[in-house]
Amino acid sequence: FGDRGAVIGNSELLPEWGVAWDVGARLASPAGGRLVGDLSAAYFWRHTWDAIVYVQNSQRTQIPTNFGEARVGGIEGSGHVGLLDTLDLSATVTWMDSVNLDPREAYHGRQLPGVPRWEVWAEAAVRWDSRIRLGYDLSHTSGNYWDATNWYSSAPRTLHGLSLRVQ
Repeated sequence: FGDRGAVIGNSELLPEWGVAWDVGARLASPAGGRLVGDLSAAYFWRHTWDAIVYVQNSQRTQIPTNFGEARVGGIEGSGHVGLLDTLDLSATVTWMDSVNLDPREAYHGRQLPGVPRWEVWAEAAVRWDSRIRLGYDLSHTSGNYWDATNWYSSAPRTLHGLSLRVQ
């Protein structure tokens, strides 16, 4: 956590430690068919002590800060469909519930800074033979808080991308 302009170092950080687990399942079609696909779902959970979270200060720089105790849990699902080795459709959706368990009243029960509630990603791509691939992707992140008191937040943001790969 060094000093790099937009991020200020914090030499007083304590090591983060915790307990985490996740469980998931995946269902996939046999490979080699004209139509292939897979679906997967997972649940994750972690409880941390001295959690390290980036917090923005009044000068708009990020400072890594220890929180006394925090919990993050969530569900993630993804899927992929491929048709005739020509069309690929993929998507991932993640929902996260983060809770600051610091006993101080200003922070207790608040959402952790920098941890959005929702993240969504999707892509559609078309391939011509094995050398040319054209793709479009969309990434959406719900708004999230910048500070531990949950006073300042970023707006939800959606990014669009276009890619062309020639091998």
